[in-house]
Amino acid sequence: MSDNFLKEVVKAKSIYSHFSPIKAEFCRNLSAKLRLSIYCKWESRNFTGSFKERGVLNALLQLKKTNGVITASAGNHALALSYYAKKMKVPCHIICPVHTPVAKTTRIEENGAKLVLFGQNFSEAYQLALEKSKSLKLTFVHPYNQPEVIAGQGTIGLELLDECSQVKSIVVPVGGGGLISGISVVIKNLAPHIKVIGVRSEWAESKHPHASVSIADGIAIKSIGELPMKFIDRYVDDIVTVSEEAIAKAITYFAELEKSLVEGAGAAGLAAVLEGKIKKTYFPAILIVCGSNIDISLLARLLVRRLREEARLVKFRVAVADVPGTLGQAASLIGSHGGQIIQTYHDRLDSPSPTTVGITFVVEVRDKKHSTRILKALQQHLGWAELL
Repeated sequence: MSDNFLKEVVKAKSIYSHFSPIKAEFCRNLSAKLRLSIYCKWESRNFTGSFKERGVLNALLQLKKTNGVITASAGNHALALSYYAKKMKVPCHIICPVHTPVAKTTRIEENGAKLVLFGQNFSEAYQLALEKSKSLKLTFVHPYNQPEVIAGQGTIGLELLDECSQVKSIVVPVGGGGLISGISVVIKNLAPHIKVIGVRSEWAESKHPHASVSIADGIAIKSIGELPMKFIDRYVDDIVTVSEEAIAKAITYFAELEKSLVEGAGAAGLAAVLEGKIKKTYFPAILIVCGSNIDISLLARLLVRRLREEARLVKFRVAVADVPGTLGQAASLIGSHGGQIIQTYHDRLDSPSPTTVGITFVVEVRDKKHSTRILKALQQHLGWAELL
């Protein structure tokens, strides 16, 4: 490997004939919330929802005669390959792990690719894809361990130098390592003063037998690729790990503060900021938001969980006489104090006393002080209530 690889990245700008990049932006709300200067490169807003379009396009544009292409992927690379293969009328075969989100697999099939779900992780899917590439004589397009793919991802680095050259660091999610490899070779050759920091999920280093699924499925790869590792060893300043909890929180921050749907892999950079893994001296920083293909059901669960953790979604349990009108009385009391009732249910089997019925209200409130005021009002007017 030599610095001549930078020339391959520059040549990869040929993808712009098919691909329109989205400029990096200063994130005003996120920066104000965290009191840091943060920019985001919204690769999540590309047509197929990730940065993978770049590497796929560069690889396809350099294809010669082929019977078709095949890949193994956690989803985003497969989605990008299926989309552009269809546009270029190239037969496409995809192998994804069985836990790949429906948001990705549905679109892969809509693009006309032959999809097979196999294995509990990328490694198992990859082995099957290699076997099929040989038996069917297909061209394998690797999601990260291929020069053409890495060069395509590197076009992000070229754009960043024009869009926000004032930043002190670039924070990049790391799965197989193709994205950070392409970016780092550009930055360290053309702007070596800028730090390049990689972020992995703790899941990638876990050896726990039950840690089979990561919320950041896009970077749920145990081992960095051999070729990317050469770039990382030479050009990347540091790689930090973040918890699955921090990634979940980061997803909700993007939804609430930036009004953006971001998948777990795309939120990894922000997770590193939330956990204090990025030094204060490395700001202004730019986060590479690499993907947005998250299942809506997962997002809904994370948002509800976040409300619960911040005491903005609470449960009140009251005891009232089991007669008509008491439910309405309790509900009106909560409503008159500004609580938004989300759900309610009776519990006759576990009532606080033999002459009452228990009613539980799930209520959205502003904060902990607000829930305390509602609790006191319920206790004052109904005689007994508790916050669960």
